[in-house]
Amino acid sequence: MPIKEEDRNLWLKNFADKLPLYAAKYAIHTTEVQKVKLCAANFNYWLEYQYALQTFTKSVTTFRKSLNNDAGLALTIPQLPSLGNPPNLAPAGMIKFIMSVGHRIKKHIDYTPSDGYDLGLITNKKHNTIDIKQVKPTLELKRMEGGQVQVVWHKPDGIDALEIHVDRSDGKGYVLCDIDTKPNYTDHAPLPLQPAWWKYMAIYRVDDKIIGQWSDSCKIMVGKE
Repeated sequence: MPIKEEDRNLWLKNFADKLPLYAAKYAIHTTEVQKVKLCAANFNYWLEYQYALQTFTKSVTTFRKSLNNDAGLALTIPQLPSLGNPPNLAPAGMIKFIMSVGHRIKKHIDYTPSDGYDLGLITNKKHNTIDIKQVKPTLELKRMEGGQVQVVWHKPDGIDALEIHVDRSDGKGYVLCDIDTKPNYTDHAPLPLQPAWWKYMAIYRVDDKIIGQWSDSCKIMVGKE
């Protein structure tokens, strides 16, 4: 099972989605299949909620700092995340339970490697194909409701985060905007009263170190038009 939580979340979803197809063959009871589905749903919901709260915390920090800005600048009040009702609570020790189901499948007399690959119980050993000296982010900028800028980016396998820099046409040049661990990133900085070009550049990070090349510069008009 993957160690990184994002990868583990994808693994759990795949296992929960495909387990019903193999339940009869490997004598997995219907109640166990439903329990696996419930565990996967809980892991996904609360991981997404954690990420949403982290984003909210950043927006609160930005809002608090913006209160010190000059009078007249537009402020955007942070909104608490809402992900709908959570799934029914899964029992403690859910990862150990799911791993025990996986072990039973692999020890079954009818087990085949093709089934193992499909369920994620075994994986092809692949060499990392990313050239860390050449990997380069590709950015896309979008205007969100309220005028905030969303930086759309892709997270390749083996990449931990994206370091984003921004030039807000304020004479400071490019400054650190944030380090984002999960696409996509929304910039909650206060918007200018007058239209201005905001430019963004970014570079990947692995093990808290920048790697590869900087992205091309992208710009977008923000502020009241």
